[in-house]
Amino acid sequence: MAIRDAISDDVPRMVELAAFKRAQYQEYSLVFWRPAVGAREAQRAFFDKLVASPDWICLVHEADGFVNGFIIATVVSPPPVYDPGGKVCMIDDFVVCEPSLWPTVGSALREEAERKAAMTGAV
Repeated sequence: MAIRDAISDDVPRMVELAAFKRAQYQEYSLVFWRPAVGAREAQRAFFDKLVASPDWICLVHEADGFVNGFIIATVVSPPPVYDPGGKVCMIDDFVVCEPSLWPTVGSALREEAERKAAMTGAV
C-alpha cells in the first residue's frame, strides 16, 4: 500500500475514477449528478491545475502499479458558523475504486491528507 503525491500522469486515472463515482451517484439523484457536456475534459484540466498547485493536497493510493483511490483537499478558513480554533482541511474530491477499500485505502488517504493539512496549520 503506497500513498504519494499525485502527478500529472495520474490525472487521467483520477478523472476515470471520479466519472465512475459520479455515474453511481447519478442513480440516486439524476439531475444533480448529470454530467455536463465535456465533463471529463473539464475535470482533467481542473485536476491538472490542482495537482500542479502547492495550495492543494492531491494524493493517490497505488497498489501494484495501479491507482485505486485519490483525495484532493485544501486548507481553508472554516465557515463562520464554526469555531474549530483555526483553519480546516476541506476535502474537494475523494474516491476509491471499490467500496471494500474505504476502511483501508480510504482511511489511509484521509489520514495522510489530514497530516499534510496539519503541517500547513489546519486544526
